[in-house]
Amino acid sequence: YTYIYTYVYNVTNCAFEAGEFKVRVNGGWYGAGNGELTLEGIDYTGTDNFTLAAAGTYDAKFTVVWANGKASSIKVVFTKK
Repeated sequence: YTYIYTYVYNVTNCAFEAGEFKVRVNGGWYGAGNGELTLEGIDYTGTDNFTLAAAGTYDAKFTVVWANGKASSIKVVFTKK
């Protein structure tokens, strides 16, 4: 299949512990250092992970643009509650 779509996922009131993590999209793990991914609202330390300095509750908006069967662009925006 040739997918050419944009999907938006809104995750609200999600509690996160302090630490590092990645997101999984279509079988692949993506951190803040991946070229396909842009990140807003939390820090990126250069370890290829998202980094939360302190625990907190966040809303997260994931926008994934698909082209030719794969994610060509991923944007994640975190908003602390």
